[in-house]
Amino acid sequence: MHWKKYAMLLPPFVLIGLLLLFYLPTGQKHYAILVALVFWAVYYAWVCIDKKRGTEGVKGINK
Repeated sequence: MHWKKYAMLLPPFVLIGLLLLFYLPTGQKHYAILVALVFWAVYYAWVCIDKKRGTEGVKGINK
């Protein structure tokens, strides 16, 4: 797991998710789960792009 990427992405997505839970009307609170799905999509896209570019750094450190 790429902990630095994970740690950079997690706080804004958690904040957005909590804000959606508090401010969305009762019938639409289920949309807050989409924030988690978008988080994982962005995370894995970032990891995949880094692997294609070869910017993973020293082999074995980011595993």
